[in-house]
Parts: sequence; C-alpha cells; structure tokens
Amino acid sequence: MLKRPVATRPFAGPPFVGADTTPRYRVEFLIVDPVRSAASVRDALAAALGRDPRTGTIAVAGNLTLIKAHVTTARPEIALAIGRAAGTLADVIFERLGATPNVNAAASAARE
Repeated sequence: MLKRPVATRPFAGPPFVGADTTPRYRVEFLIVDPVRSAASVRDALAAALGRDPRTGTIAVAGNLTLIKAHVTTARPEIALAIGRAAGTLADVIFERLGATPNVNAAASAARE
C-alpha cells in the first residue's frame, strides 16, 4: 500500500501573497443589463489593476444582458467602481484571502 507523502512545512498561502503583507481580496459580481461590453469591462479592469503586482486574477465573461467578473486584488474598491460604472451590480462576493487558517496544513503538522 502506498502512503501519501506528508508536507514538511506548512502552506504559506496563495502564490501571489509574497513578502508583502497587504491584504488581498476576491471580488466577484454580476453586472445586470450592462451599458458596456464584457471586453470593455475587462479592458478597464486590466488598465486600472493590471500593472499592480498585487493583482492576481482578472476574469470577465458575458453577453448583452449579463456580465460576470472575478478579480483578486489588493484594491477591491477599484474593481467595484468599474463594475458600477458598467451597470447594476448583483450577487457581489467580497472575501479577504488568507483570512482563515489552512486546515490541511494544520493537520499535516499534527501528523509529524
């Protein structure tokens, strides 16, 4: 029977959280009846947040009636402002990344 290897050190967090201790956030929202295209929203987010090394993900998809955006960044207020400028926001998810302990790392450390 093969045994699963045990981690030798605890998980340090997502890869885009480096030595910088600035908190990162995951922001997801829907834009209902948008006044701009999904490509326009994606370009605006990339222009505003893309040069910041603390920005991890910018993903935007949609059509003429609904757009979904997913952004991980240290500047969530900018992402929300761009979304509000494009139409009515719905189903907003705002989460601080790294705020909860990694349960798997704690379990691995306990087995050692």
